[in-house]
Amino acid sequence: MVAAYVLGLVRQLASDAERRAADHATRADMERRATDAAREQAAILRQICDALASEPEHAVASTWREKLWTCPAETRLTVNDVAEALGWSRSNVYHRLRPDGPLGALPHRKQDNNTLVFLAGEVRSWINQHEVIAQAGTVQSAATRHLRRRRHAAH
Repeated sequence: MVAAYVLGLVRQLASDAERRAADHATRADMERRATDAAREQAAILRQICDALASEPEHAVASTWREKLWTCPAETRLTVNDVAEALGWSRSNVYHRLRPDGPLGALPHRKQDNNTLVFLAGEVRSWINQHEVIAQAGTVQSAATRHLRRRRHAAH
């Protein structure tokens, strides 16, 4: 009877040992798979890095004259930014805010502290709507023509 009891315990211990070995093998297999997947991902990332390194670098727009046409439409601009982008003086930007001008007001917003803000998309749209080709190869805006007429009439 003691032998049968001991035999049952040994069988139980052997069964537990086999289960632990199977769990360990499963964990080791999972770790191997995870390691292989990480190696594959690293190889793919290296390929992407190599591809990006081989492409020529594109020049980044450094002035608002360039950025105005490439930035997102919701980008907020200051009076100085708009003046730089359009090649105007600050006073010319303020002059173009008047709704009674020949082209209507340059679209803008006033913040709580009376700071003027322009949206790049609205400025681009306003420019495109008011640009007039005066002569093949030369572009002259209607606002510029109006200002020249006013100066000429004043003299």
